[in-house]
Amino acid sequence: MPFDTMVVNTETVFTTDHDFVSIGRQIKPGFVDLFEKAVDFYIEGDWLNAQQNLTMAAQLNFTDQPVRFLQEYLERSKNLPPEDW
Repeated sequence: MPFDTMVVNTETVFTTDHDFVSIGRQIKPGFVDLFEKAVDFYIEGDWLNAQQNLTMAAQLNFTDQPVRFLQEYLERSKNLPPEDW
């Protein structure tokens, strides 16, 4: 199977597979944007703003494990990235 066909098939599974569609319906509006912003801030080394966006994302979905993991990691680091970040 050509790679292009595999990519298309992989992408369409998120919009056609019953399980993925059902999971997607449970995501509250704004959650993904907040989480993506938090990750961007994290990568940029702005961990305070990352934590703020994670807190808002957690208010929309308090059981999301990636949000909780990042929050706990940042808290252990006191929201400060390593100096060589």
